[in-house]
Amino acid sequence: MLLPVVLIGSAGVLLFGYLYRLTKPQKSDPPCPGSDPIIGSFRYLERPLYRFMSERFARDHLVLFFLGPTRMYYLNSYAAFREAMVDNAEALSGRVTQKPIELLIGSNGGLVGTDGELWKQYRRFTLHTLRDFGLGRRGAEHCISLEAEELCSEIATRGGSEAIDVNLVLGRSVSNVICQLVFGSRLASDNPEFERILDAFNEFTANPRFQEENFKALAFLPISSRCTPLMRLLLKLPGMQGIIEKMNYLLDFCQQQVEAHAAEMPEAGFSEARDYIEAHLKHQQLNQQTDDNGADLFTNKRLGMAILDLFLAGTETTTTTLRWALIYMLANPRVASKVREEIRQHLGVQGRVCMADKAKLHYTMATLEEVQRLASLVTNGLTHRVTADIQVAGYKIPANSYMMYNMYYIHRDPDQFPEPDCFKPERYLDSESRFQASQRLIQFGAGKRACLGESLARMELFIFFVSLMQRFDFRLETDDCSASGGGKIVDQATRAQALLDYVDPEHLLVLIRHLPSYKLEFTEL
Repeated sequence: MLLPVVLIGSAGVLLFGYLYRLTKPQKSDPPCPGSDPIIGSFRYLERPLYRFMSERFARDHLVLFFLGPTRMYYLNSYAAFREAMVDNAEALSGRVTQKPIELLIGSNGGLVGTDGELWKQYRRFTLHTLRDFGLGRRGAEHCISLEAEELCSEIATRGGSEAIDVNLVLGRSVSNVICQLVFGSRLASDNPEFERILDAFNEFTANPRFQEENFKALAFLPISSRCTPLMRLLLKLPGMQGIIEKMNYLLDFCQQQVEAHAAEMPEAGFSEARDYIEAHLKHQQLNQQTDDNGADLFTNKRLGMAILDLFLAGTETTTTTLRWALIYMLANPRVASKVREEIRQHLGVQGRVCMADKAKLHYTMATLEEVQRLASLVTNGLTHRVTADIQVAGYKIPANSYMMYNMYYIHRDPDQFPEPDCFKPERYLDSESRFQASQRLIQFGAGKRACLGESLARMELFIFFVSLMQRFDFRLETDDCSASGGGKIVDQATRAQALLDYVDPEHLLVLIRHLPSYKLEFTEL
């Protein structure tokens, strides 16, 4: 009887000692906020994480904290970011295991969460396909211009009589661009249920529990990745249920579009693909006919997951950046006036906006650059898995540890951006008032995992923003909820600044740094 007790006790002591060593910072490690045995650094991390790191470790290029026994390295300067993501791009191409996704839907996949050969094949196919459909060329530009005209027409029709939900109208217009590339139709306008889809995207990316639950999952990862019952148990925790429900709803929507296209596919296959789904189905069929090694990689389920990633990356981030841009114009009326004056001087009042206009609109380009600097949507970047031992900022980073970066602070480094919290487009203008893009803005990432839709996003931001500033003045919705009930209009700049101050959430992380909902009253110029 005594022997089993002794053996169990000894095993417990050994396990505790092993986990203690894993969660104990070494002298050769970067600075660490603190770490407790077994549970790691959770007790020492303050909210929001990006601000905590900006203030506590302002002069440290690299910070280490522990999520249980999992090592998370945090890049806290542009120099460290570049050394890791560019100089060690191959080693930083890994992602967190997709085993939870496999347990939930029976497959891994997507463009953001995969790595290795699956990711390389899908990224190569997606880039090739979207380029065929005009990504980065005249085809996409024409599509965006038409959507911008539709948006302005809708606002002109409604704007004089009602305040407009900016998130809805912008989300629908931006979504129509990716809808035409992926589905071959303006589904965001044609499908009456699409408003629910936009709401689900918004809730999914703005969910404050998303990254917090991700942190908890990483803490258990060394054990749960080897123990399927524990992984299943973690997925049933209350904090995960809402996230899983939204993900399944969005995946179901994407899968329905795949099935609708597959039902229309001729037995001989599509002679010429008209959109991303048809191109994928055609690629699948070709691989199966030729017994290509990629036949098992490209499946309908993975196609649905790739579509979801394209929408998350191609709709939500662009829509949110445009919303930031409009609020910053309200908070900075002097800048807005100069932008509008420059646009109307070079393009007139009604001229169609095209990408060639960038060469004339230097102050406008500088303004968009400043919007993206201060918005810093993905404040902590996406999590990267280190696939091989590397060295960053003079510290050794072991394989199978993880890495994030502080976009928020890199974009507000006072050594690079004096008066970092001030909105100053002039930062990007040379002595002749010509626009010079900053090399230190990292909103699209860098290295092998840089955003594959960067060119499309830049086109959308420019064309939609310039079109709106060219044709409209706007103000925040009249405040009918004052204590006196008098319906007074709150001062634009004060109200806009209040919205800007609101966005620092009282939680560790969000996937995208959202603004609260707001409506604008538009006046056609």
